[in-house]
Amino acid sequence: MSPAEATYIALNLAMNKTMNPNFQMTPKEWEASSVERNEAAKQRHGQAILSSHFVTAATAAFNAKVTQDIANESSEIVQVAHRFLDRLGLPR
Repeated sequence: MSPAEATYIALNLAMNKTMNPNFQMTPKEWEASSVERNEAAKQRHGQAILSSHFVTAATAAFNAKVTQDIANESSEIVQVAHRFLDRLGLPR
């Protein structure tokens, strides 16, 4: 995984934590919710699956833009990611 990809994942997790109500719960609530979701999925599909049923239009647009820009090393988002990692002292 490249530094830019790692930054993208970190930023995506941070965005979900602030914008997605499914990520705004305590660890115990998350664990209980995960068990409930997996049990419901087993009943529907015969096996546990991981999925998200909550994606706003803004989130989809953000993800599309980031996905497009992350492939371009000269894009602003990649440059921001590189500066962030440089400040942390992490090698590219």
